[in-house]
Amino acid sequence: MLVYFDTALRSGNDHEAWAIGVLGTTDTYFRMPYRATSPAPTSGCGITGVAWVFYRDNNVVRLELVDAGDGGDSVPGSSQSRQWQVLQSIDLSGYSSGWYRLSLSVRDGVIKAQFDTITVCGTTTPRAGNVYIGYREFIVDNLTTRPPTIDDMTIFVPIEGDVNNDGIVDDADLLSVLFAFGASECSPADVNGDGIVDDADLLTVLFNFGSGC
Repeated sequence: MLVYFDTALRSGNDHEAWAIGVLGTTDTYFRMPYRATSPAPTSGCGITGVAWVFYRDNNVVRLELVDAGDGGDSVPGSSQSRQWQVLQSIDLSGYSSGWYRLSLSVRDGVIKAQFDTITVCGTTTPRAGNVYIGYREFIVDNLTTRPPTIDDMTIFVPIEGDVNNDGIVDDADLLSVLFAFGASECSPADVNGDGIVDDADLLTVLFNFGSGC
């Protein structure tokens, strides 16, 4: 999907956040979580599952991929037993406002996500849940709010071997694995999430070749 990111800092104490997630839920509008850094750390633990979470105030503008699990405290360093696991934190202050490609896939506990040219990998505990979008704001002038603005959004059950997440296992996926063969860094071509692109990933694509739309 394409998501519009407004990367300008807010003024005063204004802040807003949104989350786009899977395998979970978002709570009501006023409990959408955010991680305020001023005037004091604040938590509203309103999501579960895995999500991209965008947040901006007068100090920071960032995007984080988080595993909120079954819920927990979103404030870093909290003494609560359940906390968000931040898989990737991206400082957006150097990015221009505009449209960016964003994706999120979780299959059998393996997380694959992408923002622009940044790929993030991780693992989570498999759980039931929904695709969800949540938004929260505290902005004096509501005319300046920026709820999630999304275009070209496709939702489907992840298909094993679908490296590029286009809904079908085809030549493009096979080539992705071949070109990345041997890579040990985070890569969409690491189909089984074991940390390396190897024969197992190639066989997965071949066994599922033609599956999907």
